[in-house]
Amino acid sequence: HEGAFVINHNNAQRIFNEPGSWTYVKLNDDYLLAGTYSGLVLYKKLNDEWIYDGKVKGINESCRIMVKDDDGAIWVSHPYRGLYKVDWNVEKKYDPVVTFYDQSSGLPSNLNNYVFHVSGKAVFGTERGVYDFDTKTNRFSNDPVFNEKIGEVSRIKCLKEDLKGNIWYVTDKEVGILLVDEHGLKKEVTKKIFPELHGKLVGGFELIYPIDENNVLFGAEEGFILYNNHPRMETDTTLRMVFNGIRINRTQDSLLFGGYGGSSKSSESQSLQASLNNLSFSFSATEYKSPYLIQYQTRLDGLEDEWTAWSTETKRDFTNLGPGHYTFYAQARINDGKESNTIAYSFYIRPPWYKTNPAYGLYGLAFLGMFAGLIMRQRKKFETEKTQMTLTHQEKEAQHLREVEQSKAALSEIQNEKLEVEIKYKNQELAMTTLHLVQKAEILLTVQEALNQIREKNKDATVNKEIKSLLNLLNFDVKLDEDWEHFAHHFDQVHVDFLKQLREQFPQLSASDFKLCAYLRMNLSTKEIAPLLNISIRGVEGSRYRLRKKLNLPNDANLTEFILSLPVGHQNGNIKKDQFIQHEIS
Repeated sequence: HEGAFVINHNNAQRIFNEPGSWTYVKLNDDYLLAGTYSGLVLYKKLNDEWIYDGKVKGINESCRIMVKDDDGAIWVSHPYRGLYKVDWNVEKKYDPVVTFYDQSSGLPSNLNNYVFHVSGKAVFGTERGVYDFDTKTNRFSNDPVFNEKIGEVSRIKCLKEDLKGNIWYVTDKEVGILLVDEHGLKKEVTKKIFPELHGKLVGGFELIYPIDENNVLFGAEEGFILYNNHPRMETDTTLRMVFNGIRINRTQDSLLFGGYGGSSKSSESQSLQASLNNLSFSFSATEYKSPYLIQYQTRLDGLEDEWTAWSTETKRDFTNLGPGHYTFYAQARINDGKESNTIAYSFYIRPPWYKTNPAYGLYGLAFLGMFAGLIMRQRKKFETEKTQMTLTHQEKEAQHLREVEQSKAALSEIQNEKLEVEIKYKNQELAMTTLHLVQKAEILLTVQEALNQIREKNKDATVNKEIKSLLNLLNFDVKLDEDWEHFAHHFDQVHVDFLKQLREQFPQLSASDFKLCAYLRMNLSTKEIAPLLNISIRGVEGSRYRLRKKLNLPNDANLTEFILSLPVGHQNGNIKKDQFIQHEIS
């Protein structure tokens, strides 16, 4: 982080002060290229010492990963940008040709592209396997040799060739080695996985360092891991499955098979009572070095058609199994794909007593007895129903006669109600006509007042005489009080003494209040009431407000619904104002 240093006789001597030196590639005997936080710099050898020579143009990104292939091309990878190819020569040592490559050049993505040096050439790890670069087409393509072994869908994080030519690799799924054995002109590649290393290397900075032919060092999150490949005695690596125990799930001891005295009894079929249909299977594999890497799958023939998914569970429970033949299978595998033998246990759950053949025979006899009893019962029921139908017919005739009499009485009542409705309708028409006369009288009164004002202002005797004549004519028709009494009389006829009872129950109301109550009883709107009271709409609202106060109504009561709900005729009792509490609609 503090710059470039040279280790000389166990002493560190700084040779460049710019912070962040990642890696170094030797260009020739005289020049060295270094990747830093902010691009590439050049070092020159002078008097057997490396000195800073200058910054290289063309790349200003962090150059942590850099390799040189046997063709002399220098490749720099940036995990979040792409790949850079640097064609360097001494003539233009500070300004080489730099070519940038990304997804448009054949790479599967612009992210997570790394370059590695394998067998003298640059190979590229991507999010979808290993890629090669074709200098003729200037594009990247999938490497079938690597991806056949590692997988095209794997993200390649690290490739490292050891001293034997074997290739170590790290993907997002596993850590392993491709063992290369040369047989004449043909190479045989074998894949070996190390599940113990998965997830333990430093993410993004995976380090694999071959020390010699038999020792490889791995940089881990918690120090270093050493792999020793010295020849050793061959051991039995066969993965075997065994049953630890098979039990019936209940409180008492119910061991069916304890894992000893033979294999899994696959050739025999254990017969179990119908109530013993809750079984628990416990199993394991004979692997003691790394048991946490073992996975298991199971299947119960007779209940399941497919194997379960691989998991680390070593127990399987079944409850409420129905009658029938079953065989339980279990198999194990280790993470490198090696699978064990398959163990099996067969058993038969007998049906309950009520599902056995003797029980079915009893069911048949009982059914025949029930069928015979049903026939006898139906005959007796037929005779009873015949007698009942005769009585029912006689009762229906009598009922029909009663219904005819009731229909006649109902028809007479409907006719009376119709006459009553017609009378009420006529009374309503009379009330509306009276209301029209009241309006007419109010208009004439307004005209009279206007003429009086003109008469007072006008000094012409002739005109005043004519106005007086008109006033006399109008006085003949202006009888507001008499018209209102006439209207109130007819209104009470229609609404069955509404105003009379309103005066008795609310004596504190004024004449204007009674008029407003009558108009509200007729369900007139504020706009329709204003000209009848000879006031503005705002004045009607004020009258409504004062009326609510006099009636002691709460603020959320509906005044119109309260007036409409007041009892008429001979109904008695106080009004329950809380029945009409809701938002008032003007």
